[in-house]
Amino acid sequence: MATFTILLLIFVLVLFAYLFLIEREIIFKSRRKSTSFYLILVLGLGAILMVIVNPTTLDENVRGILAGLIILSFLIDAKGFAENHISVNPMDKRGIPYTEVDRIVLLKTKNQVKVNFFRRGMRGPLFVLNEPLEEIVEFLATHLKEGTPIDILLDEKK
Repeated sequence: MATFTILLLIFVLVLFAYLFLIEREIIFKSRRKSTSFYLILVLGLGAILMVIVNPTTLDENVRGILAGLIILSFLIDAKGFAENHISVNPMDKRGIPYTEVDRIVLLKTKNQVKVNFFRRGMRGPLFVLNEPLEEIVEFLATHLKEGTPIDILLDEKK
């Protein structure tokens, strides 16, 4: 195998190890399956399938499979609440410390809780969680700095 292929293999191994380590420390995960999820899935699996269907040299096959895995790595979405920070994207190891959060707003809908936070007067990204509201409130009450308001809104649409 060529040097580039070996470096690409090492990169993919380190990338997936990092993404899985980050995802393991998330306690409340926010997952949303949008159309981009399915597009990325089709592109990644399509790249791998093209390599399998059109075999060439071993080096090119390995590169094609690794390229497909890099595309599929975008599906590992580690957004949510960790023990000591809010993770807004999978590549942000430090995230936003709970001490910097000014306010949290929770919207309880039929089967999910939508969470939004404010930091320095600006709204953060929306998290959609499937955990019970009570667990989320208990977790946030113990992790946010004292005096941080937690607003709870109930969606009463039927």
